[in-house]
Amino acid sequence: MKQKTIFIQVNPNELVGQFKTEMRELLKSELLVVTKSKGKQPMQLLTIKEVCELLRCSVSSVRRLMDKNVLIAYKSGKRLLFKSEEVEATLIQLNTKNYGY
Repeated sequence: MKQKTIFIQVNPNELVGQFKTEMRELLKSELLVVTKSKGKQPMQLLTIKEVCELLRCSVSSVRRLMDKNVLIAYKSGKRLLFKSEEVEATLIQLNTKNYGY
């Protein structure tokens, strides 16, 4: 439930002080919600070399998996980055299905 605040005959300093107080309380409550909802670690990004080490394959094999849309890469400038969760899911997928490897 949102609360409405009405300012009648308030000088600018009081208004700024009340605004700061309300914003501080709002930010605290939002931060508490965010920290409780994030029970897992933040997303980790891997380079193509790190993915090769995890999958125990060559760079060209990783690129082949990207071409087949089995593995999704994200570009950051000239670098290719991979989400660690997606790499782990791909590893499980490769172990359960035969993709010609």
